[in-house]
Amino acid sequence: MNVIIEDGLKKAGAWAASLFPSLISGIFNIVLGLLLMYFLLYFMLVERETFENAMVKYAPFREQNAFRFAEEMRNTTYANVVGQGFIALVQGSLVSLAFYVLGYNDPLFWGVITTFISLVPLLGPPVVFVPAALLQLADGNNFAGWAMFDLWFCGDHQHR
Repeated sequence: MNVIIEDGLKKAGAWAASLFPSLISGIFNIVLGLLLMYFLLYFMLVERETFENAMVKYAPFREQNAFRFAEEMRNTTYANVVGQGFIALVQGSLVSLAFYVLGYNDPLFWGVITTFISLVPLLGPPVVFVPAALLQLADGNNFAGWAMFDLWFCGDHQHR
């Protein structure tokens, strides 16, 4: 029996080792894409006039349409920044409130962490409260764990 377990662990280790390089590569690509996206967003906000002038100069549109495109791009950028910031604040506040009501430790701290991580596309609040729910379930606090999962399933998937 010991040999079977040992063989299974060796196979699992080999599988994990083969998965590791592709996992690191995928994480690197995601982080690089996010950094590039936030750099461009920063440049679009701070150096707005330079960005718009370059867009008008190099855009394959007539000048009038290029200016309209630049204006719409600016409006969209501001709307996304303000909207995403507001959504991050709301998500952080709600996670903090849920942690407080369900008796989790340090709800305000985790609400602030959730606010900042909500700005990262595709990850958002589940990076904070899914592990917290799993830890509550592992500690035997089934109500708090399942309640947090229920909040996630009802709240997050409702918008999709």
